[in-house]
Amino acid sequence: MLLALLVGNVIILVFGLTMVTQLGYLSKIDTDYIIPMVVVLSFLGTYALRINPIDILTVIVFGVIGFYMVRYNYSVIAFVLGVVLGDIAEENLYTSLQLSDGSYMIFINPLEYGRWLSFVLSIIIIALIFGPFVKRWWANRGSSTSSA
Repeated sequence: MLLALLVGNVIILVFGLTMVTQLGYLSKIDTDYIIPMVVVLSFLGTYALRINPIDILTVIVFGVIGFYMVRYNYSVIAFVLGVVLGDIAEENLYTSLQLSDGSYMIFINPLEYGRWLSFVLSIIIIALIFGPFVKRWWANRGSSTSSA
């Protein structure tokens, strides 16, 4: 196992060092040629993976969503992270709730479960969510008392 990893890394190193100059020319190709190739290969790869036409529809729907996210300055990276990590987070949430017999206190009760880090992170998350509202309320409160 370790030998296979070592051999694989050596092969990747040799291939990478010999091909880096030739593959650098790819960055000079005009995007008018690259984008259609990427779109066609995306559709082919999507269809070839499961041979399901619905997958192509999914690619089109996510492409339209991505187009409008870029157009209206939404974070595409956050969306992709949510899609990729959503299933993992949901599975771990379900596992945690099974361990605690369905109690959400496993996330915020440091005394019973001995999880101080989760308690501190929960407080930070609450502060980040409600901080702007409290700041605005505090600023309005200060301006109303000075005018009286």
